[in-house]
Amino acid sequence: MAKSHTVFYVSLVGHLLQLAFLVFVENPHIDKTYSAMSEIPEDEKKRQAILYDEESGYLGKKELILLKNFTWTRGTDVMLVILLTYSTLLVFIDLPWYFHVGHALVWRVVLNGGLGFVLDQQSKSNWWNKRFRSQQEAFDSWKSIYNTVVTLTNLSYFLCAWKLSEWDSSVFGADSRLLVTVMGACLVGINIYVTLSSYESVGDFGYFYGDFFVADVPTSLTYNGIYRYLNNPDSSLGFCGYYGLALMSGSFAMLPIAILSNAASKLFEWYVERPHMNRKYNNIRTVGGLRSEMKKKSAELRSTVARKKATYERSMQALQTKLDKTKQEYDQFKQRTKTNKSE
Repeated sequence: MAKSHTVFYVSLVGHLLQLAFLVFVENPHIDKTYSAMSEIPEDEKKRQAILYDEESGYLGKKELILLKNFTWTRGTDVMLVILLTYSTLLVFIDLPWYFHVGHALVWRVVLNGGLGFVLDQQSKSNWWNKRFRSQQEAFDSWKSIYNTVVTLTNLSYFLCAWKLSEWDSSVFGADSRLLVTVMGACLVGINIYVTLSSYESVGDFGYFYGDFFVADVPTSLTYNGIYRYLNNPDSSLGFCGYYGLALMSGSFAMLPIAILSNAASKLFEWYVERPHMNRKYNNIRTVGGLRSEMKKKSAELRSTVARKKATYERSMQALQTKLDKTKQEYDQFKQRTKTNKSE
């Protein structure tokens, strides 16, 4: 209404401060107050004991998640940093733009295509585990490969956007360039929030698709955290950052890459994750919580409208009946009056 970028920026800062208050004040207080009041279920205690056992556990206390928990004495961590360094140095070499586009797309194919094939075959026939001496060794190898590919896929897209970025782009006018950049940054922020929320809900075991590889850990399908509202936030809101970087880059080429990346993730969800969930779990939710609630509210609204409409029609019909009766009585009265005058 104000048609002012300044008003938009002020309102945006106010909203961000509200979110910061929620994240750093309210949520920690709620977790501290109410988590102590709820007991951990026995199945969850058993699950944690198996996963994090110091001798035979499938997960360590400090698993490498992207670059979180990096340890310089761990070989896989060092190799990942070396690969990231090599990939970053490619930006400073005079290479054609399509090299960086191809680099980003190749890593996306490796992630959703290559690793998707591994997960699909592992789910169907235990294909990956059969190539190792033990289930634990197979899972350890998978964790290293998966985290490396995920990290390089995201980095390659970021570097491609950086290399192709044009501040004086013809896509946006000079007046709207800052506004578009701020909007892109907001989308990246949403992506970060969704990613952290998803990881908080599924943990290390879910991040590494542990239920594909580990059979002796109790698993149950629950919808908590962000999964209360979305069935698969990673393949929907989890790509806001890709679109945000495409906006911020000001490059025509970045939007198709973001769309292809999102489409690849959706195909991975449809042809790898969903079939595995159907095979392993019974209580699969086909519709997300938010969509289900919207359908429920829509049905309630339609029901309310139908009831109100029926009540209105009955009232109008009763009114019409009363009017007809009144008109009939008036006509009869009129007729009697006319008869009396004639006498």
